[in-house]
Amino acid sequence: MKRQAFFKPIACAAFLSAISLRLPVLGACYAILSLYAFALYGIDKRRAVRGKRRIPEHRLLLPALFGGWAGAYLGSRIFRHKTAKKRFVVLFRLTVSGNVLATLILIDYFVPPELFVKLGQHL
Repeated sequence: MKRQAFFKPIACAAFLSAISLRLPVLGACYAILSLYAFALYGIDKRRAVRGKRRIPEHRLLLPALFGGWAGAYLGSRIFRHKTAKKRFVVLFRLTVSGNVLATLILIDYFVPPELFVKLGQHL
């Protein structure tokens, strides 16, 4: 389990770094959504502790679906929030997989290969 816990943040950082280097605007969108998702997890955890009205699960998952999954992942780990709910964890993993797959498909479809060749020459 410790190896897996180490691998996940490294894989996330590698994917997000590659996106940010190749497509800075998309990387900025991922960063903003990640900050938003992180804040949502913190707010929901505080509400849970205080017994106040909670943020619905679909509202926690939606920013992750559109690219904020890194912040959502960090928020769940740092705040120890939603980590014991198996259903939520499965939905979160599906959300991350869907976002990564959609991002790769969109990059393949919309970004010309010449851009990657030019960028590769400068690295």
